[in-house]
Formats: sequence, structure tokens, C-alpha cells
Amino acid sequence: MRIFCCQMLLMVLGMGLFAQSPPASPPEIHPEAFPGMDHDLILRNTPQILFEQLCKEISEDSGSGAELGGKYLLYARAAFQLGRYDDCLDASRHARFFYHQVHDSLGASFARHLEGRVHGRWGNYSKALELQRSAMDYFAKSGHLKGIALCQYWIGITHENLGRYHTARTYYSGAMGIAQVLKDSLLQANILNHEGRAWRKERQLDNALSAHEKSYALYVALNDQVGISDYHNNLGSIFRRKGELNTALAHFLKALEIQEELNDIEGITDGTIDIGRTYLQMGAFQSSRNYLERALVMAQKVRLKDDVRYAHQVMSHLYDSLNDYRRSLYHYRQMVDIRDSLRNEQTLNQIDQLRQDQEIQRQRAQMAQFKLQQEIRANRTQQMVQMLILGLIFILLVLGGILWRLRLQRRHNSMLTETNDQLKVEQEKSDALLLNILPAEIAKELREKPQDGVRARNHEEVSVLFCDFEGFSQIAEQLTPEQLVDQLHRCFEGLDRIVEEYKLEKIKTIGDAYMCASGIPSRHERAAVDIVRAALDMQVWLEWLNRERAEAGMPLFRGRIGIHTGPVIAGVVGIRKFAYDIWGDTVNIASRMESSGTPGKVNISESTYELVKNHFICTHRGKILAKNKGEIDMYFVEEPVPAYQAL
Repeated sequence: MRIFCCQMLLMVLGMGLFAQSPPASPPEIHPEAFPGMDHDLILRNTPQILFEQLCKEISEDSGSGAELGGKYLLYARAAFQLGRYDDCLDASRHARFFYHQVHDSLGASFARHLEGRVHGRWGNYSKALELQRSAMDYFAKSGHLKGIALCQYWIGITHENLGRYHTARTYYSGAMGIAQVLKDSLLQANILNHEGRAWRKERQLDNALSAHEKSYALYVALNDQVGISDYHNNLGSIFRRKGELNTALAHFLKALEIQEELNDIEGITDGTIDIGRTYLQMGAFQSSRNYLERALVMAQKVRLKDDVRYAHQVMSHLYDSLNDYRRSLYHYRQMVDIRDSLRNEQTLNQIDQLRQDQEIQRQRAQMAQFKLQQEIRANRTQQMVQMLILGLIFILLVLGGILWRLRLQRRHNSMLTETNDQLKVEQEKSDALLLNILPAEIAKELREKPQDGVRARNHEEVSVLFCDFEGFSQIAEQLTPEQLVDQLHRCFEGLDRIVEEYKLEKIKTIGDAYMCASGIPSRHERAAVDIVRAALDMQVWLEWLNRERAEAGMPLFRGRIGIHTGPVIAGVVGIRKFAYDIWGDTVNIASRMESSGTPGKVNISESTYELVKNHFICTHRGKILAKNKGEIDMYFVEEPVPAYQAL
């Protein structure tokens, strides 16, 4: 943190030189760049008036260029403050279009920054980070300090929403340094407000309270009603965590009163959920239900994904308290967004069934062909007998036989065509299911040469990850079999999503052990970096899950993760209910990395460290003796190299 602050201070002082000669763009074109805070306060506290005024002006303005781009940008800001995110996104894109017409990159960067805000509110975090970083790159090149601070602040908010609180505070610290240089009191208050939220989510309540008190002093001095409502809402969350429910409820209701006066849709939604949750903790179930149902409708209407998730979570607890397990389960499933995916065993059974169906279809086709041939032979015999009886009748019967044969042949061809079409459809289903459990090139080889099986392959550089849970045997004793399987499924489902996101190859699960690999079946340069990023995300997912389990009084699943990179042999085992697997010392050493690790940490070997050391901050933690390999250095991966170093 000290290094980051020093770097940011140097950057701010350096950019101050550029700020003395900013780009030649009129201030009125870029609302974010206005001197003083009156404009920002008006926009935060009375956005409806500005929104209606600009809506009228834009509809009557047939011009183009920077002036119209500025109006659209200000219109987008007002729409964002009102929670009209579709309007905000549309207006931001219009602003960017008009700024590009006059080659005004500064205005276009502010429009891109606003688009990033909207995607962040909708939960499209990757897109939000991409847009904010793109905008910040231009602000850094042009020395626009306010733009840099705004982007860092909103990047921090995105990381906070992802549960990366340390990274979020790093960005907040950088934004605060610039805000203090600019003497921007409103931005300083907003940063302190979110810094307090990050501390609260990490259960550092004293630090959170201190940050919110500092932000409240600035909001009062500015008479910023939006900020004051945020303060009361955050204080309510802190006192609720402390168990002081009456005090918490008073703060939430005060915040809601201000938010309704301001028509702050997002604030109303957040506050309504918090009030519903507080009533639930107080045992006032009907009041809780009324507030939660109202919040859920509002959140779904404006597509606030995190608020929708939060509302479903609290409603699940509410109906569980009311013993309405059906509705509780419905909201629980909505919260975790369970996808109906097939397990490997079910997939293999379906493949076997499809193959049996195909064989039956082939047999039916052969039987139909045999019957047709029998009919043709019978007709030929009948024709021969009739020819011996009467010559005239013979000629007629020959003609009739020929016509009949043609008719049967057409029927036969039609049946074969229909059967082949059915076989093709079933084959496509079989191929799709096979691709669901095997890598594409392995599945192709198995389809082309099913009798030969799949040839085992040597891979020179594969990163293998093992994860299991500390004290799993003791946890298993505390849960029923059904609960244990359900909780394991939920943990592994989150790991599966991360594996899919980073395009890793899941190998198998054994009990509480989870195994995946990167760099197979095809090698790529970022294999080791991708699997380490995935491992950090896995620990974030398990940490989030454990906070929820701790609140419910359930045992925690604390995961150890180990990674090693080296050569492996990969192939398919068996001829029925087969599975793609890997073998070699690399697998064994990866397992040792996991068993020698610490819960909540990612432990990597020296070979993996050499491949990722430029992308992550790592801590050396000693050596471990490995069979056939001697002593191997181990490292803890702490966090990714911060993005600000690229500036």
C-alpha cells in the first residue's frame, strides 16, 4: 500500500505538469470537468429537473458535433442518477458518436466511462472494467486528473462488488490522492463512503464506522442529500451487524425517506432490502415480506443484478423462517443461479442409450429391407406361375409385376431416407453429449476410431491444480448425507464456472478433492497464468460462500489449493463410462503442493512460479521434498500485479 501511494503521488505530481495545459476543449462540452462542486451537487440532488430540461433540448436540437455531444453526456449523467440505465447507456453512445465526429477524444472518454458505470450496475463486471480502463488510458495520456480519479474510483467499486476488497481499497487510495490534490470534496466523500462499505463487508466495523463518519462530515458541509442518505444506510448496516436492530432500523428508515424525496431508484432498492432484512431479524415477518417484494420488483425492473440476488437471498431466509420451504428453495435457487447441467454419469448413460437407439434403428431398417425383398421374390414366383398358365395373362402379369416392383422400390427408398435422417439427428445428439465430457480433439478421435480407443499423449508443459477442504471428515460427521452432497455440489458448481470462464479442462472430483488442468489438450502461452487467476477466484468464491455459511451457523469449507507445472500423459480410461485423465509426477507434485498448502491460500511450485512471477505478487515459503525430484521451492500467490503499474 505504501508503494502504491508513493507511485500515485508521483503520478499526480507528474500529471500536474500536463494539467497546466489541458486539451483545448471548451469546459461546457465536458460536464465532468466543470470547476467547483455546485454542478455535481445539482446533478446528484435534483437530477429530474436537469433530465427533463435536457430531454426537451435534445429533441429540439438538430445540430451535431461537440455541443450536442456535451448535452447527451449531461443527459446520460442525469439518467444514471435517476436509475434509468437504458437511457444512460443510449445517451452515452450518442455522445461518443458526436465527439468522434469532431475528433474529441476527451469527451468520448467520459462517455465510455459512463458506459462502464452502467455495465457495473448491471453486473457485467468484465465489460465495466474494460471500459473504465480504456477511458483511464486516455485520461492518463492527456493528464486529466479528474478523469483518472473517477475511473480509479469506479474500478474500485467494481472490484468491491466482486469481493476483492483489498484491490478495491488500493484503487480508492489512488483516487483519493488525486481528489485531495484537486480539493474535490464531493469525490473525497464518495471515496470514503465506498471505502467504509469495503471495510464493513470484511467485518472491520470500527474501520468502516470511521470512514463513514469522515464522509458524513463532508456530505453535511456540501448539503449533499444523496450522500447523507448513503451515510444513514451504511450506518444501518453496521448496527445491524452489531445486533443493535432498533438503531439500525431507524437509520434505514431515515435513508429511505431521503431517497424517496430524491427519487433515487438504486438507493431506494438497496434501502428497502436492508429494511426487509432488519425486520426479518426482528421477527416481523409480514413487514419484512412487504419491503422485500417491493425491492425485488424494482431491482428486476432496472436490472440491478446484485440487488436482485440480495433480495432473493433475504427472501429465502424469510420463507425458511416461516417454514415455507418450497418458496425458500425457489428464492435460494434464484440467488445462486443454478444451471441445470448434466453430470458425467448421466451424460454417459444418455450416450449409451442413444447408441442403443441407433442400433435398433439400423436393425429396423435391415428388417424392412428384408421384408421388401421377400415381397419382391413372392411376386416374381407368382408371375412365373401365371406365365405358365396363360400367355396373355403372363404378359399382363409381367407388366403388373414391373409396376409393383417400382412402387415397392420407391417405398423402400423413402423408408431408407427417413431412417437415415433419424440416424443423423441421433448422431448429432450423441456428438453434442460427447463434447460435453471430453475435449473436442479427443472426442473427434474417439468418434473416428471407436474400436481403437483414444491414443495417450505426452504433454511437455501442463499446469495441474488440486483443491480439497480442510477437516472434511469432521465436517461430514456434522451433516446428513443429503446436506453433505448438496453443499459439495454448490461448492463444485462455483469451481466449475470459474474453470469454464478461464477455459481450463476439468479432470475429475474424488470426494472433496477437485482437479483441473491448463494447457491440455492444446498448449498455449498463458496456461499457467490462467490457472493461477482461476485459483485466486476459487478462493474468493469459497470465502464468499463461507461468510454465508458462518451467518447460518454451518461448518466452513476452507479450501487448500496447490498448482504445479510439468509434463503429463493424458488419455481416456476404459471402454464404457470412460473418463479423460492425466498421469505423471506432475500430478503427484501438484497434489503435494495442495497438501502442503494453507487454507485460503494458493500454493504453487517453483516451475509454476517461473511462468507467472511477472503477473502475480508471490511469497516464498520454503522447500518440500518430492519423490524423484528432490527439494522443490514453494510460493504463496498473494494477488495479481496491480493494473496501475501499467500507467
